[in-house]
Amino acid sequence: MIKALMSDIDGTIIRKGEISDDTQHVIQHYMKDGLVILNTGRSFESIQSLKQEMNFDQYDFAVTCNGSYICTHDGKVLLNTTLPENIVKELLKTLPKSELKIAAAGHIYKVDYPYSLPEGVKVDEVNKISIRVIDNPIQDLLQQAVAHLDVRLEMNTHYADLIPIQCNKGEGARYLIRMLGIYEDEVLAIGDDYNDIAMLESFPQSYTFKSSPVLVQRSAQHIIETYGELPLC
Repeated sequence: MIKALMSDIDGTIIRKGEISDDTQHVIQHYMKDGLVILNTGRSFESIQSLKQEMNFDQYDFAVTCNGSYICTHDGKVLLNTTLPENIVKELLKTLPKSELKIAAAGHIYKVDYPYSLPEGVKVDEVNKISIRVIDNPIQDLLQQAVAHLDVRLEMNTHYADLIPIQCNKGEGARYLIRMLGIYEDEVLAIGDDYNDIAMLESFPQSYTFKSSPVLVQRSAQHIIETYGELPLC
């Protein structure tokens, strides 16, 4: 029996800039008869903004910042894993010029080059640093900047994410379901991008889309066209 829907947001719930009626129907069903867990690279603040932007506020728990910050719908923190202070300082000095975002204590900040911590953010509060790569071919420079650092680099379609080495969407997902007393085979997981692979490989009921990258499709047990094709619990 499926007890929880675990879903990525961007490219999964939100596709082509909108949330379809079929997607809303699936999520509403799981809100009524199970749990909805968001598993995303977004910060908690960014999830909350969807209530105003897209009238979306339907979830019970959120695994955010690629597994480094986990909280309840009302913001109660269940896990807060931060990047080591020396790594944060080194990254701000060595990352190539691009659009940079820093996630800390549930909030998200845009940072201009040359990079420095936003006002009010402490160096020991940073959960994730994201740098835009889709329109700026900086992958080689990025690899060089992190080669000697004990940090996880996850390359995605639009951004590269730098997170604590022990974190990813799979680890965050398993941490939360253990806390909730749910087994892996009681979770339906869906995602669309490279940072979803660890989550998809964690659950026997895993789904992605025909439009997802080949490596993501290989990590999922089921491939579907639309969110509305997900089975209902």
